[in-house]
Amino acid sequence: MAMKPCAALTNEFSRFDMASALMLNYANEIEFGPSGPILEVGCGYGRNVLALARLNIPIIAVDNDFARLHELAQFARNERINALGDVNIVCADLLCNSWPIRKDSLSGILCVHFPDLKPVGMFHEYIKTGGWLCIETFGAHGENYRQLPSKGEIYEVLKSHFTFLHYKEKRVGRRDSDAITVKLFARKRED
Repeated sequence: MAMKPCAALTNEFSRFDMASALMLNYANEIEFGPSGPILEVGCGYGRNVLALARLNIPIIAVDNDFARLHELAQFARNERINALGDVNIVCADLLCNSWPIRKDSLSGILCVHFPDLKPVGMFHEYIKTGGWLCIETFGAHGENYRQLPSKGEIYEVLKSHFTFLHYKEKRVGRRDSDAITVKLFARKRED
């Protein structure tokens, strides 16, 4: 089945126009996965939220920055996004132990440029069997490579619960660093 064009990539607000290419490449997997909403961890201004909403996919947009979420809500209202896809905006800190989401209730989790990967080990608890996970770490600009995972770290955490459709690691940072960037798209297996 052909991928639908994503109108979220063609508006005048530059911070909204660069949805994750990896996510968009797997749009059919996302659309035809199990029923249930998608959670975007650390959604920021919502560039990926808007792209998914325009594909008529229900999404829970979570961030701990109220100002960014407020701007996302205004933009979604102005664009009548909720007429196309159900967008629920939640202000929460997902680094705490209490998530505002039921376990085994999501069709997928999207985690793009989230600065702390501690929650990755819990993602399988919230995704339904057959659901998907898309992770893209941020790039290594300046000294931020120090916050990135080391080679194989993310793979080891996820391999017992997910089948990888795409997995790429790229070494970054100083020569003595073992930091890597990760891009992955995976489907949750039955536990």
